[in-house]
Amino acid sequence: MAPDANESQSTPTASDPVPNVHRDKTHYHPTGDCIIRVQSTLFKIHKFHLVHNSTVFADMFNLPSGGQQEERLSDDSPIMLQGLSAADFRFVLKYMYAGAISMQIDAILLSALREIIAVAEFADKYEMTDLNKWALSYISRRVFVPPPAKRKAPLMGLPEPDLAALHGLYRRLDVEVGSEYQDLIMDAWIIRIENDTLPIATALRAAEASEAHSYMAQLYCVQLGRFKDRARMLSPTPFASHGIPPVHMQRILAGYCSLSLAWDRLRDVNTYPRQQRGYLSVNRHNQVCLPLFQKRWKEAVCAAERRFPEVIKMRQRLAELLRCMRKYTEVQDGKKWERFVQYYGSQGGLTDLKDGFFLVAHFFPDDGPWVRKSHTP
Repeated sequence: MAPDANESQSTPTASDPVPNVHRDKTHYHPTGDCIIRVQSTLFKIHKFHLVHNSTVFADMFNLPSGGQQEERLSDDSPIMLQGLSAADFRFVLKYMYAGAISMQIDAILLSALREIIAVAEFADKYEMTDLNKWALSYISRRVFVPPPAKRKAPLMGLPEPDLAALHGLYRRLDVEVGSEYQDLIMDAWIIRIENDTLPIATALRAAEASEAHSYMAQLYCVQLGRFKDRARMLSPTPFASHGIPPVHMQRILAGYCSLSLAWDRLRDVNTYPRQQRGYLSVNRHNQVCLPLFQKRWKEAVCAAERRFPEVIKMRQRLAELLRCMRKYTEVQDGKKWERFVQYYGSQGGLTDLKDGFFLVAHFFPDDGPWVRKSHTP
């Protein structure tokens, strides 16, 4: 992803003298021919490493310099790189100066992942194609390739800062595979949050940054499950936010109310099967079929509530409701479920309940198709 020409922080520039700067202990090479300042740290390096790998730096060094060449060799007038930390630039230089053996992917421990992420971000930003390809290959092989049998997937053991950095990397990359890897990261992240091995706030920030409302809705449901009976709709009890920003807390409670009201509407719906012509008289249908079906409907609703008492398990409730209704509506003469799917007034079908359910819309009302049919919960 090329630097944005409108953002000064994305382009190397010359800098005025700044007090309190210091030379890097590792990468201030006496034979270097270019001085770069990142934050308050000066790096004296060999520009070949930058020019050879980056079209951005190559174009910059090929510009007519005038007195600029001398300035690039002065601590008082270094090239200024903004938008990254000195620690991350140090990681980049570590691998730029590394030998071929040290760059072998299988020789680099997974504990160096944060360094490789910094390299990938820098390489993407400054169009270092080969370095970027190498960094992404490392991440793909060491993080996303399925592990041997009986070994834990690397994503399930990464520390939270690495998960956040990895998610941020693939959010910024302008490649199709980025969204796929974001999904893999967030799926593992949510599982670990559900298992209480990681806090929820950082994952929420990551999902919000990528506008991943579906994952935000899943995280909201995880938090609602932790609240349990404290998140009552009509008489809420105060509870700790656990570092969750107020905007998310508002969505969590609003979504809970929406889910609760949707299920209440579903419980009270006037359900009935359509009369099959030539099968029963109107009176028989009204006096026998409708009361029996309504009884079965209430039994199915209660069974779904017993199995999944928390309203955040709405999709599982609906699946259980469907299972019960299929069981209840099968008859001995071979007429099966399909004869009774259209139960909801004169429109819609029972299968619409599960297929039309859209969890995200209960937390983000402006999202998606949740108002397509008025009866969708």
